[in-house]
Amino acid sequence: MEFGSACCVSVSFKRPKFVHRVPLKPSDMHATALQFADLSKVFPVADAKVKPIPMQSSGGSKPRILIGDDDPVYTLTIFEFLVKAGYEVMVTEVGTDAIAELRKADHPPVAILDSKMPGMSGLEICDRMRDAGKNAYLILSNATPTTQEIVAGLEAGADLYISKSMPPEELLAHINAGLRIVNRQRALAHDLESARLRNAP
Repeated sequence: MEFGSACCVSVSFKRPKFVHRVPLKPSDMHATALQFADLSKVFPVADAKVKPIPMQSSGGSKPRILIGDDDPVYTLTIFEFLVKAGYEVMVTEVGTDAIAELRKADHPPVAILDSKMPGMSGLEICDRMRDAGKNAYLILSNATPTTQEIVAGLEAGADLYISKSMPPEELLAHINAGLRIVNRQRALAHDLESARLRNAP
């Protein structure tokens, strides 16, 4: 072969002779046809709405806690942890339902609200609760909150802004701190009202 000259190489592959095929009768083919399991129940359609799990405990030895979040995994995790800690817990997945609970006279003293909850965001709920002068400890939550989101949430009226990756034990400590603050505020409001009535003509 001389260098510089065009060269073409033809390569051919022969079918291996060791492949063995077992002939099947038509009846056998029918009997051994592949049967695929119905996976629709295991892997539901991606855009299918997950049915909410009604979650509300009762008879807890401690105050009620409201969880407003449409994430079923997160809410179930926090729900079970707080119930085991002795709290009465209720869950709403729509913001309008959450603020309806917080507007009641016997509203939960602490609420954990998803900042981007459907219906009404946790951010808007905090803003409305602040304007209404409601005495509740409001915790905003987000998967990965940015500094700007945290600042906006606190300015809107939230008392705390947390990441959903926060360990439940740490969240419980914040809840207990929030309850202490709410109890002191309520005691102070009661004392001021009592003093006003005593000094009333």
